[in-house]
Amino acid sequence: MSIPSVINATLARSAKALVNGDFTAWSRSVMLPFTFVSKSGTKQFETWDDLRADFDDFVRLIGLYFVTDIQRQVISVDQISPTHLIVRFSTEVFSGSHQVIAPYPATTMLHFRDGAWKASAIMG
Repeated sequence: MSIPSVINATLARSAKALVNGDFTAWSRSVMLPFTFVSKSGTKQFETWDDLRADFDDFVRLIGLYFVTDIQRQVISVDQISPTHLIVRFSTEVFSGSHQVIAPYPATTMLHFRDGAWKASAIMG
């Protein structure tokens, strides 16, 4: 399986876990420390408890919009080393067939740890 295919599958699992509110599944796709950068600012998470609280807040937020699907598609992959990637991807958010959020780009830094690709940061 090619790197973009593996990363698309990783992004899809992460998105599904978000929609389902499954922190255990979602946490398999990230590592600590974890950084999230958005228009609102930068959040740095050092503990699973802090990350869990933010995850729960996000799940509540998407619940307000009845989000049923988050689709992500790899745009580009820069392989920094065999175990470090910078991935640019697009994200679309849906409630049923209705687009809740127009497609937007994001970037993540992925590291291969414990047999899986895990994000240390997401910007977007």
